[in-house]
Amino acid sequence: MKKFIITLLFITGAIGGIVVYERVFVKAAFGPSLMLAVFILGLFFLFLLITLLVYETRFRETAAKIWLVIISMALTYILADIITGYFLIKPLSPNIVPDEYRHHKLVPNTNSRFEQRDFFYIQRVNNVGLRGRDTQIKKSTDRYRILMLGDSFTMGKGVEDDQTFSILLEEALNKRRAICNGKTIEVLNAGVDSYAPILSFI
Repeated sequence: MKKFIITLLFITGAIGGIVVYERVFVKAAFGPSLMLAVFILGLFFLFLLITLLVYETRFRETAAKIWLVIISMALTYILADIITGYFLIKPLSPNIVPDEYRHHKLVPNTNSRFEQRDFFYIQRVNNVGLRGRDTQIKKSTDRYRILMLGDSFTMGKGVEDDQTFSILLEEALNKRRAICNGKTIEVLNAGVDSYAPILSFI
């Protein structure tokens, strides 16, 4: 057991040291969430160190009881969070997957159903991963295209596919096709939940 505690102590210290070095000296970015994570990791390291110091003293059983309480509380919290998240909390965002360059993106050819007290709608993500109807990547010569970039406001959270401001703009412009040499106007909705300007730029 003592070897296990020493191993955990070493792993915790190494992880903490690597994270702090990488964020402070390499990326120079240390946000609130990371500060909280490092603080919790530091407490864990401190408790492990205290446990190691009292392992062969009369406080050994007390330390074991404290660890039992900590582990029980942590497991209870995790279990309660999973259960409430799965059964009680309805999703507010469509299906997303990690992306190498843009952090996350919508899943092509999917439908997401949202039902809240204030609204109900189904959001469709098309064949190229944008909200709305299917489209071709190569644009035909008989049309102009406008690409709308942004976050959930642009994506149209809370409204149907045909009620987003991208579609409303497209309909308004197509009523005045004469000013565009009679060409069709296609407005593509590239809004994605939680996109910051830098992700839209990328």
